[in-house]
Formats: sequence, C-alpha cells, structure tokens
Amino acid sequence: MITKSITKNLRLAAILSVFTGIATIIGCNNPIEGIERGNPPLEAGSQKIVVNTTSDDASALSNYTVKVTDPSGTDSELAATSGTLEIGSLSTGNYTIEVIKDGYVGQSGDLTVELPEDESSDYEVAIDLELTKLADPVPVDNSTGGQVGTNSGGRTNAVTMVLDIPGNAIPGTGTTDIGLTALPVLNTNPNDPSSFAFAITPLTLTLTQPSTITFDLPQALINLGVSFILKGVDGTEVPVTVDAANKQGSADITKFGIYGLALDVSITKTADVQTRSAQGNCGEDLNTTVEGKATMGAIFAQLKGKTNRSLSKTVKVQKSGQPFFQIKGTASIQRVGYTITSGNATIESGFSGFGGAKVEYSSKECHDSGG
Repeated sequence: MITKSITKNLRLAAILSVFTGIATIIGCNNPIEGIERGNPPLEAGSQKIVVNTTSDDASALSNYTVKVTDPSGTDSELAATSGTLEIGSLSTGNYTIEVIKDGYVGQSGDLTVELPEDESSDYEVAIDLELTKLADPVPVDNSTGGQVGTNSGGRTNAVTMVLDIPGNAIPGTGTTDIGLTALPVLNTNPNDPSSFAFAITPLTLTLTQPSTITFDLPQALINLGVSFILKGVDGTEVPVTVDAANKQGSADITKFGIYGLALDVSITKTADVQTRSAQGNCGEDLNTTVEGKATMGAIFAQLKGKTNRSLSKTVKVQKSGQPFFQIKGTASIQRVGYTITSGNATIESGFSGFGGAKVEYSSKECHDSGG
C-alpha cells in the first residue's frame, strides 16, 4: 500500500518534470520548423537609386519619364510626378538613367551600384539630372531664310550661338518654327570642349542645303591648336572652322538635332613602369621612400582643368636589417599614360597619373662576418 507521503512526492516529481520540459522547450535555441527562435530573420534592407531631377526654368516637374538601363542591358520606363524618384529591385553593376519630357531636352548619366552582401543592409546611391526647356522657337520663312540666336524668345544662355539659314534650305513652303537651345552637360570644365552642347529644333529636320551655326570659343580651347568637330547624338560628325581672331567656331550643318563640341582627335591609354631603388646601411634597417615622377602634357592638362602638370607618387621602402648584410629595395611604379593623335599624326604623349606599385627586396653581405 502506497502512503500519502509517497504519493505526494510522486506528484511533485511529475509536476517538476513537466515544468523542466517546458523550460527546456522555451530555452532551446535549436531550429523549430526551420526558424531560428533565438535569432529571428531580419527584414530586407532599403536598397535604392534616388534620381533627383530639376528643370532649368524652375518649373514644377510633373508627368515626365525616367528611363532605366540596368546591368543586363534591359530598358524600363518609370512615370515620375515630382523631382525625386526612387528605383528599387537593384542588381550590382552599371546603370544608365535618362530623364525625358515633351518640350524639354533630357539628360542621361551613368552610375555604378555595388550592393552589400547582407540583404538586410541599407544601400542608396543618387544621381542628379536636369531637364532643359527648349527655347521659344522663331518663325522662319522657308523661301527667304533667316537667323536664329540663343537669346531669341527672351531666353539667355552663357554661350552665344547664331544659326544662319539660307533661303530655300528648309523644305516646303510657308514658315517653320526654329529653336536654338544651349544645353547643360555633366562636365562643367569650360576648357573641355565636352562642356558645350546645343539643340536645334525641330529635331531631325533635314535641310536641302547647309545652314551655318556660329558660336563662341574660349581662348583656352583655341590655344590647344587642335581641330574640333560637332558630334551629333545620332553619330553625325561635322568639322568646325576656328576663327582665332574673333574667338569663334562655325560649322555647316544639314540636319537639325542635338550636337556637342568635341576634339577631332583620338586619345589612347598607355602604361609603363618606372623603377626606383634605395638601399640601407650595412646591418641596419631599410626605412625610406622613393618617388615616381611623370609629366602631364599641356593639351591633356588643359582638357582636365589641371594647372600642375608635374605628377609624383611616393612609395615606402621598409625592411628589417640583419647583421653583416645590406638591404636593397627596388620599387616598380606603374605610370598611366596617354597618346593624343589626329589622323596619323601624334599631337601629344604624356601621363595622366599612377597605378599600383610593388617593392622587391634583396640583400648582400656587406663585410666579412668572421665565418
């Protein structure tokens, strides 16, 4: 016969056993049904491209399009209703972003997305683009021709341009509304020809005979002594005549569109290695620096807005010494160079900067060790 005391003890043991099991389940950090109870999964981070768009006429932005080309080359278009648009679902790689709006000339830019490995991390990269309102057009009589300037319609631009259209150059009869608009560019260095661009509307209008566009040229560009071209977005290339005395350039065009000023040259990237050596005293540490040197040419420096054409790179040469031995370090410094050519002639060669550097060490016995 079981006594009440024994029965009571058994009941207490059973209760303790149940509570111990519950505590084990609650405190367990092992996965249950694939979920780590002690380390819950984090939600995905905010990873986005922010497109900031402005207009040169300070008008409210609405109903414009943002075209996105992703790293795979796939194009997509997004409708934007304000000056800021966020793009998600990103991939690592290079993107091209373009803003488009009727009555404006859009702008495009490239950026690189480098997503963090941890998907819960936040990531953001921004690009600033501008929509340029097309200048108010001027009616031109097709039979008599006329002149259109960038200041027409009350619009003022930093670069003065004039388009002279001869009679009967515009096909058809009556009048045609012609507009000439100076465009902003991502490169703001006035000494670089790519800082100058313009649009003539109606875009893609083909003339029956050339019209001449004349524009200001900075003295710094004239001083380069090289040839220029107008390059259209459709690949059209038109030679530019330079009038150094009046600081102007001119070109005869037969097709309206968007053009930019460019050097009529090719720039080829080159590289070489410069060697610099240093050696320590017998039995002592080697602890010094060597310097790589290079010179940037006048034309390239002008294009990049650089005033200092002397380039240098300092490399540390350090190694612990040993008794009776002399340490020598030899640095191989990579220099990044270029060659500017026009036709078959080389106009300038020089260096634009430095790449990597490596240091190799050697030692030699510097006096009798007594061995």
